[in-house]
Amino acid sequence: MAIATSPDAPHTSGHGAGSTHSPGETRRDFLMLATGAAGAVAVVAAVGPQVDQMNPAADTRAAGAPTEVALSKRQPRQQSQAPWRSHPMFLLRRTPATMKRRKSRLPDFRILMALRTL
Repeated sequence: MAIATSPDAPHTSGHGAGSTHSPGETRRDFLMLATGAAGAVAVVAAVGPQVDQMNPAADTRAAGAPTEVALSKRQPRQQSQAPWRSHPMFLLRRTPATMKRRKSRLPDFRILMALRTL
């Protein structure tokens, strides 16, 4: 429902020195800001732990530590085995003829993983 005002009445909808806000309107603005701020805090509080749980645990990081293998001692066509996270890792040094025949740009080592599933 619209309220009719006379042309002589002061304009109260604008902001600035000439505006007159009612206490309810100021309180409403404050409540809207407070509600928005509380909602933002709640979102951060809810999403923070979910993002944190996606990071690997310390024991998982330790189990996935790099495995060092001396590759320079391997002869062409020599196959060896090294453990990585309790899984066997097979290393094969390719011969120059194999590399040339396959036009390979990859290193002369082939690394294969044998993953066991239960």
